Parts: sequence; C-alpha cells; structure tokens
Amino acid sequence: MNKRSLFLIIAGLLVLGVPAAASAQEGVTPEQTIELARSASPELRAALKERERAELLVEQFRYVFVPNFTGDAGWRAGQSPQQGPTGVVFVSNQSLSTNLALSYVLPVGTQLSGGVSFDRSVVDSVILGNLGVTYGAGLRFSVNQPLMRGLGKEIGLAQLDDAQLAVDSSELQRESQANDLARDALIAYWQLWLAQQQQLIEEQALEVARSALADAEARFELGAAAGADLITLKTEVAAARESLLVSEATVAQRQTELARLFGADELPSADMQSVPKFTATPGLERSVELALANSYDLAVLKISEQRAEIQARVASDSARPDVSAVGTLDVSGLGAGAGEAFAQVGRLEAIIGYVGVSAALPLNNRSSEAAAERAQIDVSRLQDDREVIERQLRAQVKLQHTNLQTATQRLELARQTAALAEQNVKTVEDRFELGRATSLEVVQALQRLRESRQRMTSALIDAQIASITLRALTGQLLTDVANPR
Repeated sequence: MNKRSLFLIIAGLLVLGVPAAASAQEGVTPEQTIELARSASPELRAALKERERAELLVEQFRYVFVPNFTGDAGWRAGQSPQQGPTGVVFVSNQSLSTNLALSYVLPVGTQLSGGVSFDRSVVDSVILGNLGVTYGAGLRFSVNQPLMRGLGKEIGLAQLDDAQLAVDSSELQRESQANDLARDALIAYWQLWLAQQQQLIEEQALEVARSALADAEARFELGAAAGADLITLKTEVAAARESLLVSEATVAQRQTELARLFGADELPSADMQSVPKFTATPGLERSVELALANSYDLAVLKISEQRAEIQARVASDSARPDVSAVGTLDVSGLGAGAGEAFAQVGRLEAIIGYVGVSAALPLNNRSSEAAAERAQIDVSRLQDDREVIERQLRAQVKLQHTNLQTATQRLELARQTAALAEQNVKTVEDRFELGRATSLEVVQALQRLRESRQRMTSALIDAQIASITLRALTGQLLTDVANPR
C-alpha cells in the first residue's frame, strides 16, 4: 500500500468520524478482542497440551540410551535321578545363586553387557558321594554389534529425532492457531464495527427523514406543502425504519459471532472510537516471498517431510537382514570357599572366549519391503502437497493484494461521492425551503447520502479485512499484534 492509498484511507476515516463520534458507544477494543479470544480458545489450549505431550515424548526417547541394571537371586533344593553303576540313584542338590549384570546400548546399535555371578552349592555325586559345600564365582562380558539391521546413529536415534521434530511441529501449530485466531478475531471485530457504523447511519437517516416529515407536516398545516409531499416523506420514513431493523439484526449477528470467539454469553460491542489502523504493505512479489518464507502450513509440512524421511529410513532398515557379530568372554572360579573361588577368577585361570555371527533371515520379507515402499510414497506425497500449498499461498496473496487495491480505490470514490452527496442535501434542503424543490428531491438526496456513507464504511472495512488477511498470510500479524504501532 503506497502513501497515496494511506492518505485516502485516513481521509475516509475523517469523514466517517462524525457518525462514529456521535454515538460514543463504549465497547471492546481490537487489542482486547484478541486477548479475550486467546483466553477463551480451546484450540490454543489443545495446542499447548500437544506441545507438552511432544516434549514428554522427547524425554522418553532421550533416556533410552542409559545403562540397564539387572539382578536375580534364588535358592534351589531337591533331588534328581541319575544313572549309577548299580542303577538309578537319586542325587540331592542344594544351591544359592546370585547374578548381577549391567548392560548398555550405544546409539550406533552396539550392545554391551557385563555381569558377575556367585553361587553356593551342596551337591552329591553318584561316584564320589557327598562333596560338601562348593563355592563358584564368575565374570561375563559380551558384545553384540549389528552389521546390517539397526546399524548406525541414524537408526539408533531415529525415535529421538522424530520426537524432537514433533515438538517443533507442535510449536508451529500453536503459533498457527494463534495467528488464525488473531485474524478471525480482528475480522469479526471490524465486521461488527462496520455493522454498528451502518446502524448509526441508518439511525441518522431515520432521524433526518422524521425531521423532514415533521417540517413538511407543519408546512402542510400552513398550506405551503401538498399532501403528496407528505406521502413521499412517510414512505421514506418507513423505508428508513426497515433499513434500521435490518442493520440491528446484522449487528446482533456480528455480536453473536464475536461472542462465540470469546466463549461468552453476553453480546459484546465494538468500541466506536476505534478506527482501522493501516501500515504500509510490501509489494506483491515481496508479499509472496514473505508468505512462502513465513507460512506455518509450509513449515509444518516441511517437518512432516523430515519425519516421513525418518520413518522411511527406519522401514528400509527393518527390511534388511538381521546379522550381528557376537563376542563373549567368561571367567570362572570354583573352590571350597568363596575367597578361593574369587581368587581363581582374579588369576584368570579359567577363561572361555567366543566370537561368532548370528543371523535372522525371514523366508519371505515382502511385508517389510512393502512397508519401506509405502514410507517412500509418503515422502513423495508430502512433497507434492508442498507444491500445492505454495500455489495456494501465491494465489491467496495475489487475491488479497487485489482486494486491498480495489477497496482503496472504492474508498476514494465513495469519499468523493459522500462529500458531494452531503453538499447536495444542503442545496436541496435550501431549495425546498424556498419552494423550488419537491419532497421527492429531498428524499432522493438523503438516500444518496446514506448510500454513499454506507459504501464508504464498507470499502474501509473491506480494505481493513484484506490488510489483516494479507498480514496473516505473510506472517506479520502476530508481530504487529505484539508490537502495536
């Protein structure tokens, strides 16, 4: 919007200031409208809860890669049949065992674990008889390294990365809700303001018509006016009353809409002392750039693309064979006392190592392959959706620019028409006083004045709504609301 357009809008506000000031009706301001709508918005509360939920999901996956402690202890007692030289012999067995272990999974997929075991046993032997109390101790270390499925940080941290993106998406959605709410609240406010202005114009038109009718009736009593003049003016009064009734219904409708945003039962009124505030609007090309750069829908969609890419990687990884390298190291000790058993472990006298490969290969992997293909299609579909949204944004920005320019031009013409119509009313009234004009001419002059003022207010609010919508599209509305000029 250039300086000339701003001047025309301000000039229109000055002309409209007369009927607005005459009412001096108190009501909510645009700033209060936004605050009341925010405080009563269930959408904003839901968006805030969604963000809290997403943050908790991040905490959940952030603490996946932590050491895990396991332990068990138990007592076993009884007897079991064993084959001896003379036949089956029942051998008694009593043991107390404990096992402690610590495991940790690295983000790259490597699984590390280490543990210690201790047991005390009373065992009978088929050959040697009662062996008495025996103590055993041991250490065990193991490593499991994925070679295909589950290998790498991109897979290991996939859930955490997705959760962090979910937090970013929820914050953008909350800001988008706030942006839409501010836009809807301001549009509803200025539509109510317009309806109240129109009502004021209709009230003034009715008052003028009644005054003209009263004057004509007085002139008729004196024989200076014809009866036909009275009929014409009575018709104008009836029409003005009908128009006022329609305006009052429109005001009630707009109040109901604004009350819905407030979540209130009481119907609010707009502050008639408030006037639309306009700021210079960037050119069309710059507005399109701002809309594409600041669009909440595009930003959320880009995050959805990133999340879909993560899911595609995970799905592709799940379709790979489960092949791992495995290594274990066992150190054990046995003795008549616990100290002897642990000393044997410390001297590393009994060590067993193992290195191998484990594999799990499904005979038919089509299920995982289909899931991976579907995830890739989701990524491609989101990219197509982004192109659609970009086209829609460009079209919406162009439309609102056109609406703003058209409303500004209409306001200029309506202002000129209103000024001429006001002069014409005075001229016709003077001629009517001198008997040189009929009551019909007075009525027609009044109608033109009322219509021109209505067109001016309509053009003014159309320009305001186009400006609000354009600022919402370009991501400037919330900044303007937070830092009012």
